[in-house]
Amino acid sequence: MARGPMIQYEKLQKGEVRRNAYGQSKLANLLFVKYFDSLLAGRNITINGLHPGTVKTEFFRNYFPYRLLNTMLSILCISFYYMLLTEEEGSQTNIWASVSEELEGVSGKYLKGCKISSPSVAAQNVKEAEKLWKWSCEKTGLPHEL
Repeated sequence: MARGPMIQYEKLQKGEVRRNAYGQSKLANLLFVKYFDSLLAGRNITINGLHPGTVKTEFFRNYFPYRLLNTMLSILCISFYYMLLTEEEGSQTNIWASVSEELEGVSGKYLKGCKISSPSVAAQNVKEAEKLWKWSCEKTGLPHEL
């Protein structure tokens, strides 16, 4: 069995996945890529997941619930601010994935830094990918097969 965090279905059902919702959503995206790629096999359609890098945005502007904590973290983050990517730099993997001839026919991969990379162990779990796909289909009323 693969190690690492898995999708927390019970907490999702109850709306309790707050603290690690971002990580759960990223894991779910990669698991969907893995399973959807298997469903698309032989159809001449490709799907890949990617990480643009850590980009300077206002994503965390309202993330921290307490103003004092937010202010303290903002001060701490100033030292890291200059290591973050600009929006233009962060878009490069998206652009590369869209137009690179190098990726012609490449599917089911994780892209990072304009290259094919390896995702976390949890994101490579085939059984978890299928479980998430089927769970999502049940919750949305959509068929399991395409």
